[in-house]
Amino acid sequence: KQAVIKAWKKQENKENKKTITMISSINAISDYGLPAYSAAKSGLYGFMKSIARSMGNLGIRVNTISLGTVPHDGDIIENNEYFESKLPQLAIKEFIRPNDVADALYSLIYVAKGIVGQNIVLDMGQSI
Repeated sequence: KQAVIKAWKKQENKENKKTITMISSINAISDYGLPAYSAAKSGLYGFMKSIARSMGNLGIRVNTISLGTVPHDGDIIENNEYFESKLPQLAIKEFIRPNDVADALYSLIYVAKGIVGQNIVLDMGQSI
């Protein structure tokens, strides 16, 4: 925890918007195979929960965002076996895009200042 605080203080921004947001995966909250990857992403969530209160005492908000399948800009989704296999898992039949991730991060940093110690799931309903 001390190393996180020390590293963060070096990056503290001038506007005093103190926040740490860790990027996780829905593999942390649902079973999609890949046990080592899932354990690592669950570890991020557990770490966030373990430091959220102590960092909060320092005025630092800590959260995670767990992403579902996110095609990169330039990925061809149509006629792509991997993406077509994921599409039926989505409650809303379109994928999260990198801009959606950026919007969620922006909101956590600059708008939704009351969110602390939470895991925000960004997955178009893939994990339900």
